[in-house]
Parts: sequence; structure tokens; C-alpha cells
Amino acid sequence: MKRILTGKSFPYSFRFCIFSLLLIFGTMSLLGQGTIKGTITDKSDQRPLIYANMIVKGTNIGTVTNDNGEYTLPLKAGTYTLQL
Repeated sequence: MKRILTGKSFPYSFRFCIFSLLLIFGTMSLLGQGTIKGTITDKSDQRPLIYANMIVKGTNIGTVTNDNGEYTLPLKAGTYTLQL
């Protein structure tokens, strides 16, 4: 016996399907995320390099170190070369 969605049950079922799809795709997009964190210091005196630009080589993706020479760069999982 086939059940045909009519009347009041249709909007509820439709909203449930949309919610489920958004939940699945939202979770999938988070699974492939990663973060690169680090601290940049001067080789001669080990002091932090403040406001240094960190760039993913071959892209326009990058970040700037903070007052402690620390940086955080959210990227998709993979292998990258950073350039100072």
C-alpha cells in the first residue's frame, strides 16, 4: 500500500527532509577541516616575529602572526607549504 503525502503531513515531511539534508551536508563539510598553528621566532635571538605574513605557497591564502608570533590558519585537510 502506497502512502501519498497530502494535506498537513506534506509540509512536515518536507521540512524534515530539508532539515536532514542540511544536517548531513553541514557535518560533511566540517569533517574535512583542519588547522595549522604555530609560532614564528627570530633565528638569532628566539624572539617572536610579530605581524609577519604567513602564506600558503602558490595561493592567496594566508594570515598574520599576533603579538606573540603565533598564527592559526584554517585549511582543508592536505599537504601545504607555508611561506614567510
